[in-house]
Amino acid sequence: MATDRDAILDALFLRLKTKLGTNVTTIGRRHMMPPTLTTAMQPALFVVQGPEEKQPHPRGTSGKLIMHAMLVAYVYDTASRPDGTTLLNILIGQIEDAIAPDNASTPVQTLGGLVDRLWIEGQSDIDPGVFGQQAVAIIPVHILVP
Repeated sequence: MATDRDAILDALFLRLKTKLGTNVTTIGRRHMMPPTLTTAMQPALFVVQGPEEKQPHPRGTSGKLIMHAMLVAYVYDTASRPDGTTLLNILIGQIEDAIAPDNASTPVQTLGGLVDRLWIEGQSDIDPGVFGQQAVAIIPVHILVP
C-alpha cells in the first residue's frame, strides 16, 4: 500500500498550527521567503517536504521509509518586536514543545498513530539576523513511516 505523504505532512502541519496558535502569524505548507513574506506576516512557520530514505528489511517484509521535512521559521525585528534573536529562540522552543509526545505514557510522537515516530534530529541552521533584522531557523524533522 502506498504511503500517503500528504496526509502525514498535513497532520504535522495541523499539529503545529493547533499547538502554536497565535504564536505565529503565518503558517503553511508552501514556503514563502522575504520579501514576499512581509514583516507583518511574521513570525511565520512553514512545513517543507524534504528527501526520503527507503531502508530494506529482511525478505518477506516491507522496507522502512524515513521522510525528512524542514520546519522553516522566520522572525523579523521591528520596533514592537525589538529582539528577533530572543523571539526566534522562543519560537524554536515552542516548535519543540509542539511536536513532543502528548503524555509521558507515549514516549514518541506518532501524529495520532499515523506514523511510527516523528522527531527533530540533526543540525538546525539558525541565522539570528547577523546581517540585518531578519532571523530564520531551519529545523530538520524525521518521520519514520510504518
